[in-house]
Amino acid sequence: MRKFLIILLIVLALASAFFIFLDLWDPGDSEFLTSHDAETETDTPEKSYDQALYDRFLEAEAAGDYVAMNDAFDENMNATGVSFFKDEYDPTHGGLIYTYTYSTSDDNGETLTGKIFVVDEDLDMSAQSAGENDYFAVDRREASDPEIVVMDSYRANSDALIRQLCQILLDHEAAHPTDWDRTIDSMAAEWEVHNMAYSMDYKIDHSQHVNLNNADEKTDWFERAAEEFR
Repeated sequence: MRKFLIILLIVLALASAFFIFLDLWDPGDSEFLTSHDAETETDTPEKSYDQALYDRFLEAEAAGDYVAMNDAFDENMNATGVSFFKDEYDPTHGGLIYTYTYSTSDDNGETLTGKIFVVDEDLDMSAQSAGENDYFAVDRREASDPEIVVMDSYRANSDALIRQLCQILLDHEAAHPTDWDRTIDSMAAEWEVHNMAYSMDYKIDHSQHVNLNNADEKTDWFERAAEEFR
């Protein structure tokens, strides 16, 4: 009987301690969180890319608009830091288009910013979302007379802009070497003479674009212009 009473007292003491514990326990106290609750409280949603920008990327892809594809991808990366793809993204799309940004001043001292795209000659330029200050340079450096043709070059009416765009083309050649061989002074002079001819409505079909080919490197463009316009 005595042994039974001792057991009963122990049980009552444990029960009393349990009820005191329940009375004192605060469910919001982090010390009493279960491991599952702790994980739930500290978990944060996995960061993802911007779905609207991905949809825009897919629309541009369907249209063959590589410029808009790259813009959507870059905007998403700047906003989220999460790529649309598991594999590394190739902004050249297999060498079809290389994008370079420029910033310079026009003849009035105002800042000009834009891009020049060095593109494969098979690229559909009409499908690209280029801005008003952007230029396309068609890469024909593998031709028998290697050249790069800057489309609608007459729009560049600043000497500083012309030279910067020429320098970008030379930098592109240095990064992806071919047999194309021009100097910046010769290129800039040829470009300026083309602009002069275009402004005078002289051979518009030819003067609106400038083809910077190897054969013209040694040409004295201002002497040639003087002969042409006599």
